[in-house]
Amino acid sequence: MPSFRWGPVQRIRTAITRLRSSNIDVSLTWVPSHGKAARVPLDFPAGLTEDRARLLNERADAAAGRALASGLGDSPVADYVRSVAEATVWSTSALSHALAVQERYLAFLSGFAAA
Repeated sequence: MPSFRWGPVQRIRTAITRLRSSNIDVSLTWVPSHGKAARVPLDFPAGLTEDRARLLNERADAAAGRALASGLGDSPVADYVRSVAEATVWSTSALSHALAVQERYLAFLSGFAAA
C-alpha cells in the first residue's frame, strides 16, 4: 500500500497517544463546516458547545489557509500536500498501467474473434 495513505493518519494517532499518555484527554469531533446545519445529532465532549466547536473549526481552517499561502514549509499541512501529490502520481501511473493491460488483453481477444 502506498505510504501516502497512512502517513498523516499515523502521525495523528501518534500525537494523540502521546497526549493521552501525558493524561491529556483528546477526542475528535466532527463539526459541519462554515455554518452548515448538521444532518445528525452532534455529540460534543463535556464542556464543548457547538458554537465553540464551530469557532475552533473556523480558526483551524484559517490557520491551514495561512500555511498554504505562506508556502507551507515543514508542517503537517505541507506533508499532506506532498502526500496528495504523491497519490496523484501513483494513481496516474496505476491507471496508465491498467489501461495498457486492458489494451493488450483486448488485442489478445480480438485474435480469437478473427480466427
